[in-house]
Amino acid sequence: MLFEWLPCAACRRRVDPVRAAAYDQRALGDDQRGQGDRAAALTAYSKAISLQPKDAVNWLRRAAVYEDAGDWQQALRDATRAATLDGGRPASIKAKAVALQKLGRTAEALAECTKALEEHTDLGLSRLEEELKGKVSSEGGQASTDEQPPGRQAPPLAKPAAEAEASAKTKRRNMDIDYSKWAGLEDSDDDRRDAADAADDDRGVPEPPGDLGADSSEPFPSQAERLRIVEDMLELCRNSVAANRKEADLKDADAPRASRLPPDHRKSVGVLSVEQLGKYSCSNDRMLVSIYGDIYDVSHRPDLYGFGAKAVQAGKDITWAVVTGSERGDNYNRFYDIFKLDEEHLRRYLQIICLRMVQLSEQFGEPVGRLRPFVEEWKLPAPPTDEIEECKQQ
Repeated sequence: MLFEWLPCAACRRRVDPVRAAAYDQRALGDDQRGQGDRAAALTAYSKAISLQPKDAVNWLRRAAVYEDAGDWQQALRDATRAATLDGGRPASIKAKAVALQKLGRTAEALAECTKALEEHTDLGLSRLEEELKGKVSSEGGQASTDEQPPGRQAPPLAKPAAEAEASAKTKRRNMDIDYSKWAGLEDSDDDRRDAADAADDDRGVPEPPGDLGADSSEPFPSQAERLRIVEDMLELCRNSVAANRKEADLKDADAPRASRLPPDHRKSVGVLSVEQLGKYSCSNDRMLVSIYGDIYDVSHRPDLYGFGAKAVQAGKDITWAVVTGSERGDNYNRFYDIFKLDEEHLRRYLQIICLRMVQLSEQFGEPVGRLRPFVEEWKLPAPPTDEIEECKQQ
């Protein structure tokens, strides 16, 4: 019997209390979205995700709220995660393709639709595919410039398969990173079963990357694989934070709050450049902080970010400072692709980053935007090895 078919909430709680709580949060999110309260809907769906992070429906519902808000970068991230979890069902692929189209990546959107229709029959997806074919044809294969975020150029059309394969072979070099070992991160019986199911589905492990450099047009691992790895680590960190939540909540309850919040507090800012983020510094009523590209609104804690110990972090990305454990000015706004690290450092530093992301989410709610350098993270350079070797973080 499907869980949703159980006759009442009490029955669902008896069968699986955690899943029931996630189901209730999702239902609450549906109600809030229906009433037009996007902030409350985002909060509810995010709680559902934290309770059941491997339920694709939760990610897809949150993606829909970001679509409503016109935050297409966040919508793409959630839709991509949903597609990874549900094996690329039509609803998630359609949401992903729409987000790609809105971001000016029409050729990629068409490729997603075409691939999905090889395995599924869906009228809505077929219509979207026909629309995208006409758009790509009329634009000569380039996405319309008026759909692109400022400063973005439409990506080139995908190369023919043979040419792409030949090009990739000339670029590749051997690396000792075995991404299959990330399955070891999953510490519960359910997670181990999920990992086994994924292996049975022949999802496999991507081939080690070539020497693609900072200007590579193709990510490795793929965006979906990166999201999976990051989300698995976030799940571990959420569990760790949850174990200490009661003590943390008591401390946060005693923390001072801003007497007056800016009118746009916690409203979406979309994708910001580094320069745009810098305007939300400690001297501004609204203060934002970025880590790993997720932008958090920290305005209600001026005691920390306005005139306190973390004032220098407002208006900046703190990722590299957190990774190195040296949170000083010259380590802010430094951007690297951590997936170009060896496996040991990647796992260690991703855990450090994800733990801080979870802590910020606990204090300040869900991210309100994305920072442009991380939108195409794979184009960033590899982290400096000498600083990594000196790092004492564990």
